[in-house]
Amino acid sequence: MSEHHSTDQTTGRRARLAYLITSYGDGVQLERLVRTLRTTDPGAAVVVQHDETHHPVRRDPLEALGVHVLVSPERIEWGDLTLERARWRLFGWVLDHLDVDWVMLLSEQDYPTAPASVLHGRLLDATAASSNAIIESWPIDEVPDPGIRAEAQQRYRFQYTKLPSVDLERRLPAPLVRAVRAVRGIAIHRLRVHRMPVRIYGANDGLGVPARVGVRALRTPFTRDAPCWYDNSWFAIDRRAMRAVVDRVRSDPALVRYFERTMIPVEAVTPTVIGNHPDLRTEHASLHSIRWSDPTSGRPDEYTVEDVAALLDSGLPFARKFGPDPRVLDLLDEHLLAQTEERSA
Repeated sequence: MSEHHSTDQTTGRRARLAYLITSYGDGVQLERLVRTLRTTDPGAAVVVQHDETHHPVRRDPLEALGVHVLVSPERIEWGDLTLERARWRLFGWVLDHLDVDWVMLLSEQDYPTAPASVLHGRLLDATAASSNAIIESWPIDEVPDPGIRAEAQQRYRFQYTKLPSVDLERRLPAPLVRAVRAVRGIAIHRLRVHRMPVRIYGANDGLGVPARVGVRALRTPFTRDAPCWYDNSWFAIDRRAMRAVVDRVRSDPALVRYFERTMIPVEAVTPTVIGNHPDLRTEHASLHSIRWSDPTSGRPDEYTVEDVAALLDSGLPFARKFGPDPRVLDLLDEHLLAQTEERSA
């Protein structure tokens, strides 16, 4: 095993950390993120799992930076269980190959917004408090926002089936497309308002997500004492929590099968396993800045140069998401690298 130590530059304390990055893009943002992590947190491990069905991974520049590069054995799709399975594979690989105490989940569209010492301080404080995870999560019936609460209940108490695509909208003129979408939206709204045991998710062409129809599950794996949990899907967990997740999904295929037929299980399975585990404690907090102008879109806002000051003032270690425009990352680098140099002096 290789040992990776990261240092809180303010106190001299060290935490053993690995960044786990899932990616599918052309490599430009991924390589920039990795270079920044290597500069600001040189003692941490970095592990990338890349989906090559979209773009091949450029191994040489990553491995030259000491990155562990893994290739996903399956295409990772938004909205189904493939991203969650990718994370479970990463957890298993880390448990087998790295001597680290914590992992931080990232995507290639994330970027640091505070010195690495801020993250390490949070992890060390969590360890001192006997917490095994830092996750902004709630039982689905206790999600504070009523709209998101209703959405979570719809996702995880129903079982969904993909509908075949007939590409009807692509063959219709624009006015008819708008009419079809309006009728579909009204139907979906009425099913929700009248609490019917059927739900429909329309196709999302931008994300490549097919339409799905769901019916309320007659039986679920959830109970009053072990509810379904919801989170924002970006978090840090320690080695004990990783082991608990890997062991549970390997030993409980019924749980995995149930979540395979839910919507966006990446925001529920792992927090459910951790939140209901009798020997694990969670600090319910976020480590990311994420802004949603339209939560139903499935896509958070992309930050721009106008957001840099607010991101730096947030005090959170990371933000998502960032697009291909390098100017916002250049501004973040100016501040972060300067602060890193000050702490190293």
